[in-house]
Amino acid sequence: MTQDNAGNGSRITDKDRQIDADRIADDGTYLTTDQGIRIDNTDNSLTVDQRGPTLLEDFHFREKITRFDHERIPERVVHARGAGAYGYFQVYESLRSTRQPTSCATPP
Repeated sequence: MTQDNAGNGSRITDKDRQIDADRIADDGTYLTTDQGIRIDNTDNSLTVDQRGPTLLEDFHFREKITRFDHERIPERVVHARGAGAYGYFQVYESLRSTRQPTSCATPP
């Protein structure tokens, strides 16, 4: 059995009602932001209109995006980054003519 939720076209099913018991924490805990502000709803964000762009004033949405952007996805870390030098350094001619600048020289 389904019914309209506030006339916006979404439906609440019997299964939704069964799951709601597990969605709500009965132990008195709640979600907070990084600054400790209590959050009741983490699924929606502030937008200009019903289908408009997300506002920058929505600090919780920005925190969620930041966390998502910095998540490490193991499937994406396939190739090594950077370059390495292997072997040993061999000098073929004298470096005596190379001088250290006087500004970097240690005092006597």
